[in-house]
Amino acid sequence: MPHQPPRRLTLGVDPFVTHVLVSSDPPRFHSVQHDSLVGQLTRVSTLTTNTSGEVFHASYGSKPAGRLDALALLHSIDSESGAMVRAMGLPVSPTAPLKERLRALREALHARGVVDEPTVRSWWARARVYSQLDGPAYSPNVLCPTRGCFERGTIHIRLSERVAVCDACTSVWTDDSSPSFEELASWASWSSEHLVSGHTCSECAVTKELVATTRAERNH
Repeated sequence: MPHQPPRRLTLGVDPFVTHVLVSSDPPRFHSVQHDSLVGQLTRVSTLTTNTSGEVFHASYGSKPAGRLDALALLHSIDSESGAMVRAMGLPVSPTAPLKERLRALREALHARGVVDEPTVRSWWARARVYSQLDGPAYSPNVLCPTRGCFERGTIHIRLSERVAVCDACTSVWTDDSSPSFEELASWASWSSEHLVSGHTCSECAVTKELVATTRAERNH
């Protein structure tokens, strides 16, 4: 069977549809059309105010954290996609419009049989979290399990999508990542009992010592 273009890049540059279950007996679904993830990020990262009819102007007030996250991710995708286009020798300028570069990358990866590329997975996961398509992501009060990070409250999760990211270290967890979303869920469950509620055991002691050492080295 011919391989398909990388789905994550397709969702990044093209509109897509999600299906919401509205009745279980009989099963009925409501289809919802969405802008591309890049389009959603652009909209979230831009503060606008309606000043006269349909004319919108940027607001120069303070930007909520979610908008700053989206803006930072757009800059990251812009920079990294330009570097990938250059490295792969694609017939598109590294400074071409972002969607044009992403479409070129999609076709090139498709032609090479690549269905999952780590950098693209990271873009997709973070975009899915920061787009705020379904409202703000869930942020549990747990430590990031990535060694060298261990920041608290920086993980954002989309439970319905089974995707999560860490703001502090940009780690990403999906069903096909390593470590996986399931492993993150297990860590969140364990740490919320052992590292938040004051529980003490041998596992707690080892982990707490590692966290303390990491923080001391970072602040040195």
